[in-house]
Amino acid sequence: MAGNNFDGRYPVIFQPGGVDHATNFVDPEEPQKNAPDPAGSGQQPLRTLSEYAGTGLTNPGPAQAEAPGTDTPETDASDAVLGADIEGTVSESRWTARTWAVGLGAIAITFAAAAFCLVAVALIPSASSVDPSTSHGIMVIAWGYAIIPGAPALLAAALALLAGILFLGSRQHRRQAIPLWAGGAIVGLVALSIGIFALFGATLMPEIYYDPSRWNNPRAIPWPAALQRATAAFIVLGLIILAIATVAPPRRNGTPGIPSGKRAVVVGVFLTAAGVWSWFASQLYPLALGQEIQIIGGQEYSQTPWPMTVAETGGSLVMVGAGVLLWGVLLLALRGPREQDALEAASSLE
Repeated sequence: MAGNNFDGRYPVIFQPGGVDHATNFVDPEEPQKNAPDPAGSGQQPLRTLSEYAGTGLTNPGPAQAEAPGTDTPETDASDAVLGADIEGTVSESRWTARTWAVGLGAIAITFAAAAFCLVAVALIPSASSVDPSTSHGIMVIAWGYAIIPGAPALLAAALALLAGILFLGSRQHRRQAIPLWAGGAIVGLVALSIGIFALFGATLMPEIYYDPSRWNNPRAIPWPAALQRATAAFIVLGLIILAIATVAPPRRNGTPGIPSGKRAVVVGVFLTAAGVWSWFASQLYPLALGQEIQIIGGQEYSQTPWPMTVAETGGSLVMVGAGVLLWGVLLLALRGPREQDALEAASSLE
């Protein structure tokens, strides 16, 4: 019969009888797979050639996926991960208590190092003075004062590490994802608040900056003055953390969220516009440039007008805004508008 001459290596159209041949066939190479199953073992029944007409399948039998000589379609690993994200499924977290202990321990050490750099002058007598005989009569700065700039730098690093471990933890632990993400956002607010406080410290606490009695003791450096040296670092750090928290939040069910290109573009444009506005604050508010003379500790001083102070944040705002804007453009370019809309719609439904 014509059905016995079927060759599974070629499409149906090239078999005897062509696509109109509707006779069941038995593959002689696989008699066990194509034999009828009267016992009802669950094997798929035989199919006719006409059912596969126009499908392009090389073997219309039930063993199509297992037929020798046929290639299994390749799947992209990134597509599999993306599909898992859309469906809201997450793999088991590999983070353990040891992971958190090591990470939080490193952060605690960084905080301790920042505190030591700040208070070493007050706690260690040798940190605030230098023996002239050891420096050949040349005046050098004591090591306690030399490490004071390390205090705000290490503090900013500790806050960055803390926000990073919270954000990463939110993508590892589904049940605690939202609290961990919120904790990272709070760290960003703290960093930004420290930067703003350091920027307006002289206006908020003038008695610390302008009272000469506080500077007579060389071992009593006001801590706001130390923070003032890293104003830009804290502002940049806070803006970056908050931008990440806004662009890639977790879903409502705790699964990792997909970064939104449109949201990144909006955040980047907003920060960039805020930076440009700060540069022109003096031109926009000329009446605020007047200086009021005040007296503290018997000395007169005048504070810097706020438009000029705000202008110092322009570089930080534009830098972070341009970076986030580029991030959003790349996300939209790599995924395409339609795919981005589908991902955001899926995230909103979660």
